[in-house]
Amino acid sequence: MTSTGLSRLAHAAPRLLQLGAVVALAGAVAVGYVTAQKTASNRLALHAEAPAGVAIQDFDPARHEGPAGEATLLAQIDPDAAIAVRYREGLTRMRAVVYPLLSSRATGGAEPVVLGLVYYPDRARTVEPMAADTLLPEPIGEGAVGPVVRLSGFPGAPDALQARATEAFAAAGFALAPSQVALTPFPEGRAAALEAPVPSHMRTALFLLALVLMVSSVVLRHSRARRTEVRRINEMVRHQPPRRHRSPRTARAQNRFAPLAEQEELLPEPPAAPVTRLGRLRGVHRTS
Repeated sequence: MTSTGLSRLAHAAPRLLQLGAVVALAGAVAVGYVTAQKTASNRLALHAEAPAGVAIQDFDPARHEGPAGEATLLAQIDPDAAIAVRYREGLTRMRAVVYPLLSSRATGGAEPVVLGLVYYPDRARTVEPMAADTLLPEPIGEGAVGPVVRLSGFPGAPDALQARATEAFAAAGFALAPSQVALTPFPEGRAAALEAPVPSHMRTALFLLALVLMVSSVVLRHSRARRTEVRRINEMVRHQPPRRHRSPRTARAQNRFAPLAEQEELLPEPPAAPVTRLGRLRGVHRTS
C-alpha cells in the first residue's frame, strides 16, 4: 500500500471505528431481541406438560424435545466413571462434573457404549463438593451397570466443555458413540429454569466491543486534531518573516545622553515691539 493509501486510511480510521461500533451495537440489539424471544418462549412452555421420558437409545430431538427445547432422558449412569473438566465460558472460569450416559438396557457383559454425556457445570471458585449424591436425581430403577435415572434439562452444552469431556473419556478408554447426546440438567427444577432469563454472553461481548470502538474513535479523532493544530502552529512559526531591528528612539534606550543645547539657544528672545498704525504706514516700529 502506498503512502497516499495509508494516509487516506488513517484519515478515515475514526469513521471506520464509528461504523464498527454501530454494527456491533446493532448486533447486540439483534441478539438481545432473539434472547428475549427465547425467554418468552420458555415461559410459555411452563403452561404445557413436560415432555415424556424416553430411553436415551431411542432419543430423537425432532420428536422428543418440548416447545422450549427441553428433553427428558432415561439412562443408566455409572457414578464411579465421572470426570471433572475445567473450561472457560467467555471470561468466566468454569468447571463441570460429567457422567457417561449408557443405554437403559445395557448389560455388564461387554464394555457398554457411551451414548451421551450429562454435564453439571458450576463456577470454578465454588468450594462445595460436587458429589454424585448431591447432583444425580433419585434412581427410578437399577440396571446391570448402574442406577437408571430420569434426567430433565436442555440438550447440548458449551462447545469447549463438550470437546474437553469427549477427549477425557476417550483417553480413559471409554467406547464413545459416533453421535452422542449432550444434556445439561435443570439445576433447580424445570419451573425455575424456564422462568429465568436466557443468558447471552454474545450480547454482552457485542456491547463491550461497541463501547471500545466508540471510545477508540473519539480518542483517535482528538489525537489527530491535536497533531493538526500543533503542525499548523509550527508552520506559522516557520513561515513568519524575520523581525527587523529598529533603532531606539529615546536617549535612554540608546544608552547615551542627548547633546546639550547651546547657551544662546537657552536665552529667551526679546519680545517684538508693538507696531503702531502710523508706523505701519511709515514702515517703522515705535520704540519704547
